[in-house]
Amino acid sequence: MLSGLIKTETDHNGNTTSYTFDKLGRITSLKLPNYNTVDSDSYEAEQKYEYDYATCAFFDTTNANLITTSIYSYIQYKDLATGTIAKYDERESFYDGFGNLRLQDLWDFDRGEWVVQSQYHYDNLARPNYFIDAEGNSSTFAYNPWGILYKTVDPHANVYQTDYELIPRKYTSYFMQQGTTTRQNVVETSLDQWEQVVQKKAYPNWPNTADPIWETYTYDINGNAITHTDPNGNTTNYAYDQLDRITQVIDPLNQTTEYQYTVLGEIKSIKQSDGAKNWITSQEYDELARLTRKAAPSGAAEQFTPNALGLLQQRTDLNQNTFSYTYDAHKREINKTGPASSFAYTYYHPLGVTWIEQYNNNAQLIGLQGFNYNPKGQISYTIQYSDAYNHQTYYAYDKTGSLTSVRDPFSHTTLYGYNKNRLTRVQINGSATASTADAANARYEYYPNGMLKSVTYPQLTDGSYLKANYEYDDLNRLTKLKNTKGTQTLAEYTYTYDKNGNITSITDAAGTTTYTYDSLNRLTGIQRPGGETIAYTYDVRGNRSTVTNDTWSVNLEATNYTYNEWDQLTQYQTGTSAAAFQYGPTGLRSKKITPTETIRYHYNNNGEVIAESNASNTVTANYIWGPDRVLSKKEAGGNQYYYLYNGHGDVAQIVDTSGNPVNTYSYDEWGNILSQTEQINNPFKYAGEIHDPETGLYYLRARYYDPSLGRFINKDAYEGDITNPLTLNQYSYVYNNPIKYIDPSGNIGIRQIDNFAMGLLASGIEGIKDYKTLPTAIREISKAISQGSINLNDLAKAMVHLQQNQ
Repeated sequence: MLSGLIKTETDHNGNTTSYTFDKLGRITSLKLPNYNTVDSDSYEAEQKYEYDYATCAFFDTTNANLITTSIYSYIQYKDLATGTIAKYDERESFYDGFGNLRLQDLWDFDRGEWVVQSQYHYDNLARPNYFIDAEGNSSTFAYNPWGILYKTVDPHANVYQTDYELIPRKYTSYFMQQGTTTRQNVVETSLDQWEQVVQKKAYPNWPNTADPIWETYTYDINGNAITHTDPNGNTTNYAYDQLDRITQVIDPLNQTTEYQYTVLGEIKSIKQSDGAKNWITSQEYDELARLTRKAAPSGAAEQFTPNALGLLQQRTDLNQNTFSYTYDAHKREINKTGPASSFAYTYYHPLGVTWIEQYNNNAQLIGLQGFNYNPKGQISYTIQYSDAYNHQTYYAYDKTGSLTSVRDPFSHTTLYGYNKNRLTRVQINGSATASTADAANARYEYYPNGMLKSVTYPQLTDGSYLKANYEYDDLNRLTKLKNTKGTQTLAEYTYTYDKNGNITSITDAAGTTTYTYDSLNRLTGIQRPGGETIAYTYDVRGNRSTVTNDTWSVNLEATNYTYNEWDQLTQYQTGTSAAAFQYGPTGLRSKKITPTETIRYHYNNNGEVIAESNASNTVTANYIWGPDRVLSKKEAGGNQYYYLYNGHGDVAQIVDTSGNPVNTYSYDEWGNILSQTEQINNPFKYAGEIHDPETGLYYLRARYYDPSLGRFINKDAYEGDITNPLTLNQYSYVYNNPIKYIDPSGNIGIRQIDNFAMGLLASGIEGIKDYKTLPTAIREISKAISQGSINLNDLAKAMVHLQQNQ
């Protein structure tokens, strides 16, 4: 039969992908090219599909006895040397006669059973109205007479509802707690006649509607946004060419950023101007629109050479170091070589990289890290060889993919418990045996809309409890944080905001500090309780131009920074201080060496330090993490300590198991340590990140941050977003608004409150196939949050969607 279906596809390297279909035109086989590993092992890979008409034993009473089209699919890998065959991503999907997915299950080779991932019900118009996940958490959906989804009831029976009004073209979204009709988090959205959003209005003090916050948009005839006026009344203007490509952004300070494009639509140049001076970044491409050259405003340029498939084959950086890259037949990177070191990546299956080998300039193996995966593609085990030691970390997950345990290389285990996908318990005593004892667990409590309400630490020796209590306004902005020990208040912080969500005042035990901002939401003024004032100005590119009255001085002592070819800081030297740094196969810092000690760092899958050891590989500390920050430290001698934070996520106090403070800290807005009292060693300081006292820098994984300058010391790999010129500066820290934002990845600024949400997501996010994917996923989610294009409810819904489509 002549169906026009593709049978084979051959790329420029001669690698062929073959397709096979049944008589109904349904794909039955997708055979990928055979590939070779870096060790010259050869594998055959094939995605297979089998079809049947049947019901499913896992159907609930609503779906029971429904005859469906079932699709059994899996990826088959065959070792061509031994003939060994293994199956991966083995799934069954059941579709009704309308093509709606009714149920999907996954063969869990760890549990040795089929696990239902999702099940759905539909109304009479074939619209989904019910979803239940692998752990029995269900949501329901309802539609208005126009067929628009207007109500979602979450697993906690809370209601997310949107009411639509045809005239005056407006819809109102809000949240209602289980069993109530009281509206919270109310947002009104107005549309024009083309259904484009022209105004969003929110009410921070609902049901009081006297002082709403709103932003507005206008559009050209093609539907491109040409103005955006923020809640503070600052307007940004946008211009486009005839192909609807953005050509100019004029910010509220009348500073311009202009874009030019090649005939193939790639960005050719970016020009930023303050009216007196221009800064131009340019890019060049080959005839296939592949990047070949990138020049900074200084004229320094990077060169890029693609291979026949368009993948990067060679790169020459600004220091004229040349790097080469090779790939297997599945377009996965298998070699990365620089002037003085190289990395090799081995893949034995489709779930992710199996081994990463790290070599020095003498081709000697200096690092090796291996990964094992569960059926969902989540990392279940890692092993890292460094020097003469190997370090193994184990992970376990529930059926939805949420993290349930981490066992570090020194056998300290942290257990995580959930209630309907909300983290409610972290067991910190190190035992792999679950315990409900208060002395062994930190507990999390939430408001009905999912905002964190409190963290209760393990019971203290005197029977009392440490507790962090959070309060928010109706826009989910933190207004108060109180840290208590029993009835005693240890610290209290209150926050006020302007209409753009910038913090305008913080009140703590020292008094009230107030803040002012420019129309780009950059910090411009600080007034401290004693009357001291500090002022900042910035240029068009976001560089700090002036600082007035700041008593914090930049260290002007002669300092030498040494980097390897991967732009990682390897040595720091002044006349009074020195440190050396080493990095492992994944790029994370593995060791710090100073004249007095050596510290080895051991990480979880989120790039968070869960243990430290010394030069002889003896553990010196275990760190127990909650979703986004350290909860507790356990010293080698057995002493346990708990971390208390302010609203920015800075470590404010560390207390012992009796509740006595052992460490206290205060910081300025940029992370400079103003005062500290320490009885125990502690690396975690500002924003909960690792501070190196030898250098004064914070290690933020991708790069180092210098709080004395309010800048990173090396360039960001993320190039920014053309609609927001502030993101184009690859050295500035969190858009010059360090009170509102943090940067846990070293790639992009996010709000502290969103970091908590992402910590929950990252612990169980599906689709994370290996260590490389996670930072990218976090960066993309962070980017969406920071731009306001996604909120926490969207994230929750996105995760449900991810689960539905695995």
